[in-house]
Amino acid sequence: MNKNDIVQFVCFDTDMETAIFFSLMNNYLRQNKVPNTSIHETQNGRFKYISRHIALKNDFHFVFSKAKYNDSSAKPNLKITQAGGYGILQQNHQPDSDTELATVLVFLQQGTIDITAFHGLENYKYLNIYEAYYENCLYPFILEFFTQEYHADELMKELKRQPEFAYAGIYKECLAQEA
Repeated sequence: MNKNDIVQFVCFDTDMETAIFFSLMNNYLRQNKVPNTSIHETQNGRFKYISRHIALKNDFHFVFSKAKYNDSSAKPNLKITQAGGYGILQQNHQPDSDTELATVLVFLQQGTIDITAFHGLENYKYLNIYEAYYENCLYPFILEFFTQEYHADELMKELKRQPEFAYAGIYKECLAQEA
């Protein structure tokens, strides 16, 4: 990831078994030749999975869409929420370089402009900040904290004292598709 990339976040809410979801995602990524995608699974969060797809600014397009199903009984219980495409405002850590760290993703509310208070939190090791690149993004900023797993709950407690976020959750990377 570098400053010229656009990072697309897609949230998945489903009751599918993990193995079934991964099988569908692997097939989708392989069939559509979608490189540079990682999937995070919730440890404590509203969305069961969140994907992060990386593309160059001049090569960006939405890579996930709702598939059509001929048989309504075969349709899985899957809700897809496109958070949108984000530019990299601050990158202190390459997400794929240290799988021992838990990831706490924070989606800030519309209208939130001052993100400096989040720099003062204590229970994290690295912080990446993504800023909405397109005006139709759901959130103005997405913060990606990296912390030791045993500090993740404490970081969530610190975050709950910050009124500016719409959603935060603890995630662990579980699937990556390289270029």
